[in-house]
Amino acid sequence: MKLKVLILDDEFIIREGLCVFPWESYGCEVVGSAEDGEEGLRLAKTLHPDILLSDIKMPEMDGLEVSEKVKSAFPETEIVLLTGYDDFEFAQQALRIGVAEYLLKPIDFKELEAVVEKICGRIRKHQKQKTDYDLLKEQYRKARPQIVSKAISDALFGIYEEKEELLENLKNLRIRLDCSYVAYARIVGDVEIPEENLDQSLLKFIICNVCEEIFRTDREELRVFSVTDTMGYCFVISYPEYFAEEDCMAHCEAACETARKKIREILRKNLSFGISNRSQNACELNLAYREAMEACEESSFVDDTGNVTKYRDINCVQRNIRSMTDGEKRRILSELARGNGETALRFANRIFEKCEDIDILRYDSMELLTQCMRYLSVDKRELSGEQRVENDAVFLETMEQIMNSRNRKTLLQALRKALLYGGNQQLDLHVSRNQKIGEEIEAYIRENYANDLSLDSLAEQFRISKTYVNRLLKNHTGKSFLETLTDIRMAKAKSLIQEGEYKVYEIAEMVGYRDFSYFIRVFKKKYGTTPNNYKKI
Repeated sequence: MKLKVLILDDEFIIREGLCVFPWESYGCEVVGSAEDGEEGLRLAKTLHPDILLSDIKMPEMDGLEVSEKVKSAFPETEIVLLTGYDDFEFAQQALRIGVAEYLLKPIDFKELEAVVEKICGRIRKHQKQKTDYDLLKEQYRKARPQIVSKAISDALFGIYEEKEELLENLKNLRIRLDCSYVAYARIVGDVEIPEENLDQSLLKFIICNVCEEIFRTDREELRVFSVTDTMGYCFVISYPEYFAEEDCMAHCEAACETARKKIREILRKNLSFGISNRSQNACELNLAYREAMEACEESSFVDDTGNVTKYRDINCVQRNIRSMTDGEKRRILSELARGNGETALRFANRIFEKCEDIDILRYDSMELLTQCMRYLSVDKRELSGEQRVENDAVFLETMEQIMNSRNRKTLLQALRKALLYGGNQQLDLHVSRNQKIGEEIEAYIRENYANDLSLDSLAEQFRISKTYVNRLLKNHTGKSFLETLTDIRMAKAKSLIQEGEYKVYEIAEMVGYRDFSYFIRVFKKKYGTTPNNYKKI
């Protein structure tokens, strides 16, 4: 898109001269001109120019006043002032207004060219930055629902290492959860439409949207977030702080009952709801999540046609226990799968050290180890028979130790040992696997060096990214892809030259170089002499 230029000067000759300047060469076009300040300002407001060239001395309104008004209305407009004198006071005023360039009359076209080139570059750089920013802003706008959902999920499932990290993340997303309740819903009882006959993504969409809409009905000031786990549907309802606790609970209970009836009407499915106690901040949402789940389970047990149960009704006495959530298990397993045994251990320590009930600690530890064995079983196929036996023995021994532990210390020692072992084993597997892929990539290059190889073609061949291809090669050979390819081609070229059966230009093509002169330069750089001279040695 061409940049728009507006020219203001009360001298006809200068005005016309500026108009015939080769603006097209700089991607510009003159969209208007005027001989006085008032007309110029009117045109500027209509045309929104990218560049304004204005004389200082003009009738009706001088150039400084026009510039100030234009800059106030259109801050991004670049202004070049034309003056017949070099005056310090004028320069100060121009800088205050935001005029970055000015030219002395009579105008030197070479100076004008330099100024135009500079400001055009500045405008286009700014336009590109703005375009990039707008694009990123739009991408963020589209991705924000998923980002918010992830942040809420992390808070609910306890997937964060530090409370400050969670609170800062929510603050950056402008999410306040200082007065919230968690409502957990699950499909229960016999249903008239088998669940497998209904698309699961559609089922989630309907339940989440219907429930969210009901929670917000007549309460526009509420914020409602929905998250699903493997068993049901979780809703975080955040109330303004000035709402009384009893009012919040009454509204939440009534909304759950309405949602239960509405889902029955739409989907012919029964929902049970559990409602947590009030949480005072986002760090308490994990506890509220578990309270809501427990209340929902109790609700399902009492009535398999669906019901609404409050946690405070089933647990008036606060229990001092801490059970591991599904999200926390996934976090530990994820760290172990990546070979981060120390990180998994730190996270597990933070979770288990808060649990004072030895039976719950034993149950969670055994469940975690069982999932470790199952989750990492695919990688175990890459182990030798001896390694598999050792792997199974370690985990079975740990299971036995945990079963027989009568105190926290011995139980946690056994668990930590198993987690570190699993993490180190995964790390060894990753190193071994990466080494194997690096060997395969190098072998492929040796077999296909004569073809037009590139990082793109290797990435497509091995179905991994270009960056990863380069990294694996670097780890295996100590050299980048280009260095590896060049070494292989040059070694083959040297061997063919020594055989003496082919001309040098034939050898260049045989080892993958279509540009003969480039082949000679690469060969000389590698061996310190040209192919013809090397042939004579």
